[in-house]
Amino acid sequence: MQSQTNNTLPDPARYVDRLVMLPTVGSTNTRARELFAAGVLAAPEPFPLDLLLADEQTAGRGRIGRTWTSGPRTSFLSSFVYRVPRAVVSGRLGGWLTTMAGVEAVETLRGIVRDAAGEQAARHVGLAWPNDVYWDDGKLGGILTEAVPAGDIVASDDSVSDDFVSDDSAIDDESVVIVVGIGLNLFLDAQPTPIATSLHRHVQGLPDFDTLRRAIAAGIARGMRRDMTRLVESSRLEPPSVPQDFPDRAEALSRTLGRRVEVTLPDGTRIRGRAEGILPTAALLVARDDGGSTEVTAGDVGMLPARMDGAAAATSSGAAGGTARRRPVSGPCLRHIDDDAAS
Repeated sequence: MQSQTNNTLPDPARYVDRLVMLPTVGSTNTRARELFAAGVLAAPEPFPLDLLLADEQTAGRGRIGRTWTSGPRTSFLSSFVYRVPRAVVSGRLGGWLTTMAGVEAVETLRGIVRDAAGEQAARHVGLAWPNDVYWDDGKLGGILTEAVPAGDIVASDDSVSDDFVSDDSAIDDESVVIVVGIGLNLFLDAQPTPIATSLHRHVQGLPDFDTLRRAIAAGIARGMRRDMTRLVESSRLEPPSVPQDFPDRAEALSRTLGRRVEVTLPDGTRIRGRAEGILPTAALLVARDDGGSTEVTAGDVGMLPARMDGAAAATSSGAAGGTARRRPVSGPCLRHIDDDAAS
């Protein structure tokens, strides 16, 4: 049962320039892009950060035309919109655009769970590299990051990926507009897929939907403004250098490190090994079974449950944000058509 509203929780409007609330939307990312094209979001000012929240999503989307729906007021359905210098995306720092959004989502949820159920419970929330939000081995949600071509709305298959930096239609001479769709399962009555889960299944005493959504939005927005501003500042250094705590924070929250994984590279090659670390480029370091090592910056990464002893990979997957062609994972998707994500 949902607890009574706690009015002391933070207000997301404190941390964003514009807050758009919608009762129902087809796709939060699509609507955010339409509002940008209309001049409503991502004005050309120093690090603008805007936020769109929806009660219900009826046409959530991922890659290659996949669709999802979500019941009203059961999930956190959001798109964060901001503008960064071109150097952030085109250089070595681009992998952190998506990964740090995952870090901020997990850190925010851990704080909320900690307040409701204590530190031990909070540790169940983790990050499956690079940006899938998990409760142990159950997927709570995920993130779809997209670049927005100025003045145009393009097809849905344009998430920040291994071919992103070559797509100059999304980049003007100085800056790039980024839309980060984040979806989290909060109060689902049914389990949509075998690996999906919902926060209320694990935590007693959660706030009501409005209060919980406000707290999540405020926490992520606060972290995104702080961390993306630092990333922008780092891009102006010579040479550009990622903030030292970024890999440390991602590793501390990781559900992937220390696990056996199967990696499918963009050319179809598959490797198996052990996930050993997250590098300053946001790449995943995998110690291969053949004794070598691979820095994974593009591809799908599936965690191999210990009970499978090297059998086929589990369905959870990831890839380096900003440089990877990856499957976006179960974000605002509550009734799954398959096991990708939607925004």
